[in-house]
Amino acid sequence: MGAGARLRVGAVRHRRALDRDPAGSRASRPQHAELDFTESTDRMLFERRFGWVDIEADWMPAEEPPLTFSHAALRREARDFLHDLLADLIDLHEDLGENPAVWTLQARFPRLP
Repeated sequence: MGAGARLRVGAVRHRRALDRDPAGSRASRPQHAELDFTESTDRMLFERRFGWVDIEADWMPAEEPPLTFSHAALRREARDFLHDLLADLIDLHEDLGENPAVWTLQARFPRLP
């Protein structure tokens, strides 16, 4: 688990953990990740255990239970979003479709069935 590893994308930073776990859904201990918004103090907290991801946010009421999603469904939706976003950007800026970095990104994170 990449605890402490951080990525910065636009106005969002996060610590990677949930997607690069060698034990996957077999891990006996919960795995944690955090998404920090750089323009505020808000955070989203993710906890994965046995193929399920609980998502909480700083702005949620304390008594409200976390949202729970299947890790596979969450990954699939995130990759669909990435490909839809890239398609929209390429529509706006056609030369972006010729960029090898975009090809690498699309190949590294293909759409999931």
